[in-house]
Amino acid sequence: MQLKYEKHHNECIFCHVPHLPSAQGGKAYRLVPDAFPTDSEFLPPAIMKPARTFKTAEQRCSAYALSFFTSAHNARRMQAKLAKQIKAFRRMQCIAETAVDPKDGKVSEVDSKGHFDLHESRDARLAHSVTNCYPVGSK
Repeated sequence: MQLKYEKHHNECIFCHVPHLPSAQGGKAYRLVPDAFPTDSEFLPPAIMKPARTFKTAEQRCSAYALSFFTSAHNARRMQAKLAKQIKAFRRMQCIAETAVDPKDGKVSEVDSKGHFDLHESRDARLAHSVTNCYPVGSK
């Protein structure tokens, strides 16, 4: 499977992405600013403007992935935490429920907060796979 940002992964000698498993398929949840997410809300941090600095090789590699959560609840908890610390997260007012397919990319392990990275395949169009959007404040 070819990845969208494969060139950047290949530049990092510590990159683990080629060894990650493909997405299993099913629902995944992403924080977005409004109920009508566009392709621009599905850009990894390393591609977004203004550019950010990532300290470690692992952070730089992860910066070419999209952040997803295993549940809307996990996404909601993370938004509440990050909105207190990072101003940009205050504008994330919706949770996009996304239908992820194995051909959409490779995924990291799910962490204790229910978060995982999805490294998109070259053909993935995840903004078009949104099946529902929930306000962050809804239960």
